[in-house]
Amino acid sequence: MIRDALPEDTLEIAKLAKQFENESKFVKVDVYYTAKQYADYIRDGKAKLFVYEEDGKIIGSFGFMLGKDQHCGALTAYEAFWYVHPDKRGCGIKLLLHAEKWASENVERMLIIHMVDSQPEALKKIYERRGFVLVEQSFLKEF
Repeated sequence: MIRDALPEDTLEIAKLAKQFENESKFVKVDVYYTAKQYADYIRDGKAKLFVYEEDGKIIGSFGFMLGKDQHCGALTAYEAFWYVHPDKRGCGIKLLLHAEKWASENVERMLIIHMVDSQPEALKKIYERRGFVLVEQSFLKEF
């Protein structure tokens, strides 16, 4: 079952994000900081998060930050994370479709992050089939 995440769900969501840290050399997660931030974002209307549950246990989540594009003002859903427990990866597409439907009804645009070390070719095919277009690449330098 997919439902809107509540502030009290954010610790479990942050624990999933911590699992993702093991799959990407770029992601760093402080579980308690992340949980607090997500809870605050939900309460403040700055984010929209969804959870995928089975038997009352959160096994996946998809989250957007919401904001206006700094150049044209278009209300945009910026994907902040999308993660499903490895044993349940088929549920990830359901989360993506749910998030995309929500975005099509509530914002003008949806932007997806495409991690270069997290199933890049498979995800690229999924995004392109869903009508997404590659518009930018990001470069990271840590200090």
